[in-house]
Amino acid sequence: WQGFVAGQHCNVTATIAGRNITRSYSISSDPIDGRHIQITIRREAGGLMSEYLCNDIEVGDRLELGSSFGDMLLPNPMPEHLLLLAAGSGITPMISQIRTLARNGMPTSVTLMYWEKTNTYFNFAQELQSIALNHSNFKVYLITTREQSERSLSGRISNELLSQITNISSVDHVFACGSSG
Repeated sequence: WQGFVAGQHCNVTATIAGRNITRSYSISSDPIDGRHIQITIRREAGGLMSEYLCNDIEVGDRLELGSSFGDMLLPNPMPEHLLLLAAGSGITPMISQIRTLARNGMPTSVTLMYWEKTNTYFNFAQELQSIALNHSNFKVYLITTREQSERSLSGRISNELLSQITNISSVDHVFACGSSG
């Protein structure tokens, strides 16, 4: 394992029912020591790999971990205002970046807009809100697409929603990650 940079992903291979199954997962941990990784898996009904990793894997089972790859890396030098647009599983590479930025004192202004179907789907919500409480230049907006509530904004991405949350002309760099839908 050669380590990773915040925002990258890797292939994970497991032997399931005698077959090698490989899926790509974004790494959601901060690469602070380069030796440990965290991936976030959403169980998909009937999903061979997600069902195995969420329900069946046991201590001592072996997984093959491929080298890290991907270009969604924090810019260097850092921009003054970074906008992160995450939908569903698109939060996983961004949480790695946010954790890294928080560990480094949040050296830039960051706005995260994170969409999920309902409030129950949000991953890392408490952690994100805690980071926002500890870093005044980190703003997090949880946005639902299938329900309205007092806890979150509602609606799909649009110019109107973007302009409600941030001054687009002040944004220097944008990352967007989510499912193809």
